[in-house]
Amino acid sequence: MGISRADLTAEFFLHEEHRIRWAAHRDAVERRGWTVRAVRRTGAVEEVFCAVVDGTHAFTLADNILTGNCHHNYVAEESYDGMDLLVTRKGAIRAGEGELGIIPGSMGTASYIVRGLGSTASFRSASHGAGRRMSRAAAKRRFTEADLAEQTRGVECRKDAGVVDEIPAAYKPIEQVIDRQRDLVEVVARLRQVVCVKG
Repeated sequence: MGISRADLTAEFFLHEEHRIRWAAHRDAVERRGWTVRAVRRTGAVEEVFCAVVDGTHAFTLADNILTGNCHHNYVAEESYDGMDLLVTRKGAIRAGEGELGIIPGSMGTASYIVRGLGSTASFRSASHGAGRRMSRAAAKRRFTEADLAEQTRGVECRKDAGVVDEIPAAYKPIEQVIDRQRDLVEVVARLRQVVCVKG
């Protein structure tokens, strides 16, 4: 199962204001890429089809549904010990005190909703996910589509040769990864994988 941009409808969005924004800009959704020509500092803040709660990173609880956009590859201006820095998070999420985040496992394992503890030793960051224990090339050499189907049994997801490199065995155990960063985040919820959409 896959979802492409062309598959999106207004019903995909949980909040009415997001449906309205999507309807007003749905032609822009078809764009395939962007070219950055210049970067300049402004006071403007934009939402990207997610709800933002003041004092948190980018989450909201609406009708007991947790929604959000948890960035894990970006640069942010932040201050530490009175020094303004550019913090690059590559495969990492912001885990400021009280901020909610998502730490996903692989296509066939659990994911976690976490709350940051604000550790300045980690620049208020935590891992984005389980992390690979095997390169993509090694996973493709070692595993087959049948292996992928077995390891993702019970999960609705792609099970073809194009995603064999995403097989759960190519990743570290998510429970171990979570356990090793208990000083950075506290677990709010453990999510059981039901559907995994992988481009």
